[in-house]
Amino acid sequence: MSKITRHGWAVFAEDAWMIVPDFTLTTSARLDHDSYFGYHVTPKLYGNWTIDESWALKGGVSAGYKKPDLRQNNAGFTSVYGAYPYSEIGIGNDDLKPEQSINTELGVYWQQDALALDATLFHTKFKDKISDHTICTATATRQCQYNGYTADSVSQYINVGDAEIYGLELNGDWQVTAALKANANYTYTHSEQKSGEYKGYALSDFPSSMANVSLTWNTASDLELWTKASWRSRSPDIGKSSSTDAYALVDLGVRYRLSKHVTLMSGIYNLFDVNPVYTTAYRQKAMLEGRRYNFGGRVEF
Repeated sequence: MSKITRHGWAVFAEDAWMIVPDFTLTTSARLDHDSYFGYHVTPKLYGNWTIDESWALKGGVSAGYKKPDLRQNNAGFTSVYGAYPYSEIGIGNDDLKPEQSINTELGVYWQQDALALDATLFHTKFKDKISDHTICTATATRQCQYNGYTADSVSQYINVGDAEIYGLELNGDWQVTAALKANANYTYTHSEQKSGEYKGYALSDFPSSMANVSLTWNTASDLELWTKASWRSRSPDIGKSSSTDAYALVDLGVRYRLSKHVTLMSGIYNLFDVNPVYTTAYRQKAMLEGRRYNFGGRVEF
């Protein structure tokens, strides 16, 4: 396939209503149009209640809509990952439908001086959730073949039908000193397919637990140092035919404001060169990129 074309546009409208002095209700709607999928409207309703100077309650209901991208929605598009023999081949799907969801959340927020904490319960119900499905897994005696490529596995994008996720997110921000700021968050997620061949299984690449801790230090008016540690638990593939082990990563970097208009940035990602193991029926392979170095700049006018 040499050329794929699709056109789309969207408009968005939002209004906030102060029902009473301490309660604001925000309503919004988005209209999407796609040359392939047509029109779709997604509304949102969100409330914010300021209880007092320290406490607030926030929550709402919103619709979600996610169109497959060109790579996902075309069977003639083949994605190849890793060095030969390839780790995975991904195949598009001409019959893929847009993913729709109903999202509900309720959060409680507390702030006192330099410390801010919040906890949010969330629930999402999906229709036609976009995921991928392994259609071939290599064995010790047979590799997977597709379209002239050889790989450990071949997967195709699919709609898994009905699915849901729910969980709890905890977050904390602490201004330790005028120059040092800390953030920590943890998310627990339960995911489950409610229909189809893999009813009862978790969704692909949805770890049950994720945690992050970061520090930002403004050493001078123009220099900022930062570091971040992140962890995620083991995540299964659809049908539990494969999985990625739990892993933790550490990143660090620096930002320097050279002038009013120019900022220089540098970072080291996956500092300790961690390679979590991806386990299939017959072998184990590392799946993440190793240690990476990044250098860049930003010019503002």
